Amino acid sequence: MQCLDSYSDNMASYQDIRIVRLALYVAMLVLIIYSSSLAQFFMLAPKHLYNFRNFSAFGAATFAQANITGTITKVIDGDTVDILTPVDNESRTERIRLVLVDAPEYMQPGFIEAKNLVMEMCLEKNALVDPDDNQDKSYGRIVGVLYCDGSNVNAEILDTGSARIYGSFCSVSEFGNSDWAKRNGC
Repeated sequence: MQCLDSYSDNMASYQDIRIVRLALYVAMLVLIIYSSSLAQFFMLAPKHLYNFRNFSAFGAATFAQANITGTITKVIDGDTVDILTPVDNESRTERIRLVLVDAPEYMQPGFIEAKNLVMEMCLEKNALVDPDDNQDKSYGRIVGVLYCDGSNVNAEILDTGSARIYGSFCSVSEFGNSDWAKRNGC
C-alpha cells in the first residue's frame, strides 16, 4: 500500500511538472508572438504614423506626395505662403515653404522686395504646389515648388535676385538638378 501511495505521489508530482512545463511553453510562445509583433510595430510604426518614412537604396528619404492646388491667401515672406485648398467638401489652409529658396527675413534688406514679388505673382491667384518628395515638412510647412498662374515662383524669385539659392539643400531636394536650380547655383 505504501508503494501505491508513493507511486501516486510521484504521478502527482509528474503531473505538476507537466503543467508547469506546459505553462512555461505557453508563456514563451506568448512572449515570442508579442515580441515579434512589437518588433513589427516598431519597424512599421513610423511609416504608418507619419506616412513618409520610405528610404531609397541611397539612403535619401522619399515621400510620395500629391500636388496641391488652391488659392494663395497670404504671403508671409519671399519664401513662405498660405494656400487655401479644397479637401472633401471643406477648405483647409496649408503653409508652403518654397524649396531651395532663401529669401530675406523680416527686417533684413530685401525683405519687402521679395515679399512684394511673391504677392504680385500669387496673392489671390490659382496656385499649384509640387511638394519635394525628398523632404518632409519644415516647421509644419510643406516644402515644394510653387506655380502661380503657370509661372514657377521659385525660379522667378531666384532669377530676379530677390532671394538666393538655399545651397545646403541642393543635394537633398528632388529639384536640385532642375534647370532653374542649377542656373542659380545648385
